[in-house]
Amino acid sequence: EYDGLHLAQAAGPTVTGTQFLSNGFPSSTRCAVRLGSGDASWQSGNVGNTAVGNGRNGICVQGTLTSNQTWPSTGLPFVLSGSVTVGSDKILEVRPGVEVRANQATQLSVAGGLTATDVTFTSANDPPAAGDWFGIGFAPTASSSVLERVTIKYAGRCCTSFFGITPAQPAPVREEKKTS
Repeated sequence: EYDGLHLAQAAGPTVTGTQFLSNGFPSSTRCAVRLGSGDASWQSGNVGNTAVGNGRNGICVQGTLTSNQTWPSTGLPFVLSGSVTVGSDKILEVRPGVEVRANQATQLSVAGGLTATDVTFTSANDPPAAGDWFGIGFAPTASSSVLERVTIKYAGRCCTSFFGITPAQPAPVREEKKTS
């Protein structure tokens, strides 16, 4: 990977007052910071950091979360650089004030639980457009999920499937012409 900082373990370092400048190639898959495994985490004490000129100026996550996770508000957005699945019996807590940006054609799939209050989920594209990313999907096994005062923007790209379940397509509209 060509990221500024790659964290591959659960207990990453404390990172404060750090600048992430022009890391990686100019690509939507390269990031200021990457959580590189299902149990890597970004600590709530990681504050005062800035990111400019990276492929994505944020904390990139993708794959299946294999441990309970908390995404704290530390000044950098979280970026779904690929689709993210909250594993069964796992909970993702997104703290107030966090912005989660999603790359095109990615999704947040919840098989365990998702708790988010005062959070924005949006597109990572500039400029954003309706349908940039697939959105958030909950599996039949999802439990203990609460979304409170959450904003979801620019999602709804057709026609993904969450957990192998493809949404039904709308019936075609047929106009009836009256003859006189």
